[in-house]
Amino acid sequence: MLKGRRRTPRTIALVACVGGVSLMFLSACRSSFARPAEPVPSAASEVFYGAWVNERLGGEFLASARDAALRAEALDPEWVAPSRFLDESVHRGALTLPERYGRYVTAAEDKDLPRGSRARASYLAGRLGGDAGDDRLARAAQLDPSLGWAWHGIGWRAFSRGDVRKAIWSGERAMDFARDPHELTHFSSALASYLAKDERNGSAQRVLAQALTAPAPIAPRSEEAVRLRAELSGLELESLSTADVRRGVRGALEVLQTSGLTLRERLTLIFALRSGPVRSGAVAEEEIAFAVLEGAESVRAADRPGSDDQSIERLMDVILPDVLAGGPEDGGLGGLTSAGVSTRAGDEFVEAFREPLGEGAALSAVEAWLVDLPAAARSEDGDFARPELRSLLSVLRAEAAAREAVPEADSISLASLERVAAALMHAGWFREARALAEGALEALANGSTARTSREEAEAFRSAARRIQSDAIRARAILSGIGALARRIDAREAFVHAGATGSSPLESVEGGRVESLAELQEEIVDLFRRYEAERLPEDTVHSPVIRYGPLGRIVHPGPRFSAEDDALGRGDEGQSVPGIAALFGAMGRFALLGLGVGQGGPDATILRLVAVEGRSGEHLGRPFRGTVFWCDGADVPGRYGRAGASISGAALHEGYYVDLAMVRLEQDRWERLRSRFGGDTAAIATAITAPGARVPERYRTEVSPALGAGDRMRLVVMGETGAGSLRPMTLAELAHVVAVHEEGHLCDRASWYPLSFGRVLKLIGFAGAHGFKGGRIGQALEERAQLVALAECDDPRLAWIDLLDAAENAGGGSVTPHAAAYRRLLGDLLERLEDEFRTGDWSGVELDPSMRWIDQLHRIPPEQLRGLAVREAAARL
Repeated sequence: MLKGRRRTPRTIALVACVGGVSLMFLSACRSSFARPAEPVPSAASEVFYGAWVNERLGGEFLASARDAALRAEALDPEWVAPSRFLDESVHRGALTLPERYGRYVTAAEDKDLPRGSRARASYLAGRLGGDAGDDRLARAAQLDPSLGWAWHGIGWRAFSRGDVRKAIWSGERAMDFARDPHELTHFSSALASYLAKDERNGSAQRVLAQALTAPAPIAPRSEEAVRLRAELSGLELESLSTADVRRGVRGALEVLQTSGLTLRERLTLIFALRSGPVRSGAVAEEEIAFAVLEGAESVRAADRPGSDDQSIERLMDVILPDVLAGGPEDGGLGGLTSAGVSTRAGDEFVEAFREPLGEGAALSAVEAWLVDLPAAARSEDGDFARPELRSLLSVLRAEAAAREAVPEADSISLASLERVAAALMHAGWFREARALAEGALEALANGSTARTSREEAEAFRSAARRIQSDAIRARAILSGIGALARRIDAREAFVHAGATGSSPLESVEGGRVESLAELQEEIVDLFRRYEAERLPEDTVHSPVIRYGPLGRIVHPGPRFSAEDDALGRGDEGQSVPGIAALFGAMGRFALLGLGVGQGGPDATILRLVAVEGRSGEHLGRPFRGTVFWCDGADVPGRYGRAGASISGAALHEGYYVDLAMVRLEQDRWERLRSRFGGDTAAIATAITAPGARVPERYRTEVSPALGAGDRMRLVVMGETGAGSLRPMTLAELAHVVAVHEEGHLCDRASWYPLSFGRVLKLIGFAGAHGFKGGRIGQALEERAQLVALAECDDPRLAWIDLLDAAENAGGGSVTPHAAAYRRLLGDLLERLEDEFRTGDWSGVELDPSMRWIDQLHRIPPEQLRGLAVREAAARL
């Protein structure tokens, strides 16, 4: 129940303006299901229900879903649901949403239209607009207080900002005005999410339970009821009440046996069942397995291939392998919850080493990975630049050659096993070494190893076990650091939540870690625990680089620079001892630091690919530093642990690039390329479709971006002259990250090492941004991205970063990048506006009736570069 809520005069006025409808729904425990407007016509409702069901089926059913939504929109043009459905399922994917958005904006401001039509248009424009849409959503509710979608939009936006109380209040209003089973399902699901976030699980359950028993004509239909029952069971499973959990177990098992769930909903329920009830004995693994198998049978019986019964079968193979095999090994969830996935090429890369070496899968995987790497990670002869990786590849090639010479030989010998394992461990490929050992043990069991006696077999087994142990020991160090980092995060969250006294974590985990020195001691202790015999007795801590009150980092190595020499840290060219050396020997790059206001010391551990020195200048400003090319994090930094994708970071006299994160961006390009394929008509439509025609005051809108980044991607990939889209290389995308980080190094060269004059410059810079840490961080990211916009080989790739930030304007971010990029994009669009107004714009002809953001992909790259250079000249 919502406590202490009063009916204010404003509330009373709202009640009056909707015809005296009672706001008795002030409690989330019950709903009046008040309907001041007529229900949606049954014909439109049923047709749209078919569209929604087909969309859930996916695959070949999507075309039918879109056709049905178009028919529903024609049957009831004033109903919001079909239009928002088409926005997402048709126009967003086809990159034709700007024109539709422009129509909504125009209709919302057309005073000749009825208030209800303007409210509908205001909502549809507002829901697309992220932060920029808040005013339009409020206007929609003002124009038509009975429009449930308007209240839903206000609530969802409030929830996205973290204002849960406003989200709940608005979600309740939406429920009051549900006109259709689809609306009731959608609104109640959202409200239950808000309540659960507010730790009101019981109220959330009651909202869903009431929706399931709603009267006609808004009573949920079969598929809608299945979705609501699945969500209700999930909440019950999370409850602290034993009775709720038991009820949730029964409900989840029943729902899993139906055909109406999506694969994601099945996954969610299975994980919920296994997260607690299995351990408490409330449900057995076999019961879950039975329910999932019955669900697959239901899908087949219902002739619903779109639900992908094959995916459900694969779900069984991955999630419940132990049950199917007749005996659990580790009680885990298989690959779906394994910590750390090989980012070189997914788990398939690791699995290649589990196969017999003679089959060549491991060599093929490594050679394919090498070809994909940026040039900086390769030597002039095309091999790996890093000696340890070069040695590994040489060993694998030698093994392959030996196999070719004697094709009838057994798959793996003791000598082969030890040579390859030594090369893997030396390179720091511990998961691959463990896979190799496990594959060798399987080969031994299958009788496919080179052995002639029991003694040789025992020697082989002993070697494989030793390799397993060495690999696990190395992984234990990395896992220990990950646990340490999470412990620091948990303690800081405990402190920032306003708790007093000692955190329970401190007594269980062994005390606080508040300083960089304590973090180093903990890490060295981990090495002593697992590598005591290999750890030099005189191990010392690496030098710490201090940046005044802003923070400090442990010197990341690998060697001391001229600056280090001048500042007395160590002799130029000598290896950095301590932490840097320990991780370097593991094939890792370690960044340990403590920044002001960042919640305690932090650790980032990445898998090293190559190290190089770089120097040059950007926009007339010099930079110099060491670049660490990495591929995946064993221990993500604090931002990464919070869910951010960190592709690179500047540090000391250099920066790192994480190619694993760059691959995520490459995957996005590839998905877009696959979506459009060779459909030249669809590509042309996306690129040439009109932008949003809006009043002049909206011309510089940054949000909503409505696919602006993807339109620019299509243009870049389509410049082959062959009528098709070319794939983007990892090197092209990594180049953008590198130039951005070099922009940070340009600032560093201007401000560090600290001197009286440079301190004054820093104070002036901080003062210009109100001495606020968050705004200073954003300003630094803006400056670095301006360098990327001006200096990248193709500046459009850096512009895409800005457009993606605008696309996700409502999603929030734990890093300063997103807000910085949106601000920078806004400034660039304002500059474009000023140049256009004054006649100084000398670029491609633009349409002044449309937003600039919808036309950026039509501007040639050098003209975009020029716009950024002019902005940089005014700032840097």
